[in-house]
Amino acid sequence: MVDYVSVPEAVGLTGLRVVFSPGLPGPWSVAARMILDLKRIPFIPVAQTVGARDKVLRDWTGQESAPVAVLDGERGRSRWDEILLLAERLAPEPTLVHADEARRAEMFGLAQAICGEDGFGWNFRLYQMAGWEDALAGRSSAPVFFDREQLDIMQSRYGDPSRSRIEARERMVSILKLLSERLRSSRSAGGGFLLGDALTAVDIYWAAFSTLVSPIRHDYCPMPDVYRQMCEAMGQEIGGALDPALVDHRDRILQSHCTLPLQF
Repeated sequence: MVDYVSVPEAVGLTGLRVVFSPGLPGPWSVAARMILDLKRIPFIPVAQTVGARDKVLRDWTGQESAPVAVLDGERGRSRWDEILLLAERLAPEPTLVHADEARRAEMFGLAQAICGEDGFGWNFRLYQMAGWEDALAGRSSAPVFFDREQLDIMQSRYGDPSRSRIEARERMVSILKLLSERLRSSRSAGGGFLLGDALTAVDIYWAAFSTLVSPIRHDYCPMPDVYRQMCEAMGQEIGGALDPALVDHRDRILQSHCTLPLQF
């Protein structure tokens, strides 16, 4: 079990404090946890309530979601790239960012496709929110992960009224194809990772976000049944777009480079 402190308690503390959602291994949080564990960076876990308004958290970090990392009196860092670069600063080794500028740019580009706005995880959220909206309106009988108020909050963060479920799914499939091609190219050149012969943040991000279409096994990462079922259903929606080699690569990263089980 994770020994969380509350947000008000965390505000008065020093050191590195990282806000997570207890019991819910969202991919951005999983990635942040994997990076911190890999670099052996100590931190104080802070509890956030999913889909809730939290004035104290907003006043402290400038936003209300998880994950967010706060080091001493510095500003809160909630974006995936901010958290990565903070971790690189705190523990330069093992590095997860290429020193070569061209490879560094390629790495951040692939990571953006996985983690960033309009990326893999982002479009998963858009796809799911559209389904929840239909269910809450009585247009489908699909299970709903959030209530009306929580969904409104989520939509204010991720909503794109111009993006349909079909378009969100197609974007996810396109990114999966990109990653599959990148892994195949790397392996044909003798590399064991997405970007050659060294582990980078892209491998970590794929391992974390892959759970959205192929949930990490329970003994590696416990998660609520409804969340696991939602991700399994998404995997069925994308059909054969998920290359089994990507799942095998994910499992190898988890087994070789992560502290298991990942608990939240």
